[in-house]
Amino acid sequence: MIIRSALFPYRQPSLKLELRFMKFLKTLLASLNVLYRWFFQNFVWLTVSWLCIAILFTSTARAQEYETDRIFIRQQSKNHCLIQVQDQIRELRKIREMSDEHSKHLNRDVWNRNRTGLQMNQKQQQRLNQLLKGNPGPKYSSARQLQQKRQRRFAGMKQNCRDLASD
Repeated sequence: MIIRSALFPYRQPSLKLELRFMKFLKTLLASLNVLYRWFFQNFVWLTVSWLCIAILFTSTARAQEYETDRIFIRQQSKNHCLIQVQDQIRELRKIREMSDEHSKHLNRDVWNRNRTGLQMNQKQQQRLNQLLKGNPGPKYSSARQLQQKRQRRFAGMKQNCRDLASD
């Protein structure tokens, strides 16, 4: 059988070369066949052994801890604490406490209503009766003192969070 190719129109491929190539392919296929048979017969054993090795290495491996990790965790806990404190402070600022100035204002309002003859509700009437008896009511702190007291309290709450990071 003569095979002519477009590249070599006047030359025949060597029969010897074809035989070598065929022999090479047969040996390659035979070795792959042996390899595949061995692999599929031992597939379960290989899978179990690889899993055991993986479990062994992952269980004995320990994560390395760096100093920066601890610093980051402390800073994160400090920031979390500061956020919570800011929320608490926002809620505490909404609470209004009675100050001395507020009490004096209410007493003046009751005296003015009494002097002008305007109607008073029950609480205002009770306050007027106390004032007529000479009892101006409980003593309250001034608004400035209350504000300073709150600021000290808020600063103490924030300082507790800052101390978390330095521990």
